[in-house]
Amino acid sequence: MTAPRGHLQSGPRPVRRFRANNKGRLSETSLNLALRSLSGECRLALLHAA
Repeated sequence: MTAPRGHLQSGPRPVRRFRANNKGRLSETSLNLALRSLSGECRLALLHAA
């Protein structure tokens, strides 16, 4: 997955980087799949921690 230069370290949350990178549909999809595999509680904790 390729992220635009600067976006990699611009946001504290990786989710923002994936959302900003509209060209990388694959990365966004894989991220959603990974989040779906986790339980809702784990997902929220991960999002807040990340």
